[in-house]
Amino acid sequence: MEFTPKRMINILVCLDVDGTIETGQPNGPVTIKKLEDLEAEGCIIVIVSPSPNIPRRKNGVWRFPIFADKSRAENLQDAVAYLHKQGLDPIFKIYVSDNGDWHEAEKAKFIYCDAKMFMI
Repeated sequence: MEFTPKRMINILVCLDVDGTIETGQPNGPVTIKKLEDLEAEGCIIVIVSPSPNIPRRKNGVWRFPIFADKSRAENLQDAVAYLHKQGLDPIFKIYVSDNGDWHEAEKAKFIYCDAKMFMI
């Protein structure tokens, strides 16, 4: 899987699913439209949750890259490593979640944003 943004603004947004994204259980406040708009502007969207409710395309394929087989902090770090392998170096790394797991974001050197406050 390779990510090629239309234009790069060097912002990596990693998300939990359940309670964060509208496809989650429970549904979260972050819409797929919002994520697609951010992606169109050059943000890199990555899922870091093992939820079965991951956003998918109509053909069933995941809508965004996913790193979800380790601890949350390690998944965040894996997302950054994935981008580094492609020659991309995000200057802002944001983790959006409803879990209050800011400590996981801190371990991975991400900014934590509660899903309800994600108003980009």
